[in-house]
Amino acid sequence: MSGILRVFMVDPAIAVDHIVVDTGGLQASCLAPPETYHPAFNQRTTTVGWLPEGE
Repeated sequence: MSGILRVFMVDPAIAVDHIVVDTGGLQASCLAPPETYHPAFNQRTTTVGWLPEGE
């Protein structure tokens, strides 16, 4: 199953914090699911200026 999610700006004073696409397996909750990280998009670099000690 594939599709297109279209989001239109209706009011410039409204900001979207996150969008959750449930493809199955999410438990019902009032909070958002935990953030997932992908190594291709979340690379650890020293250019940001933060790294845990010892790395």
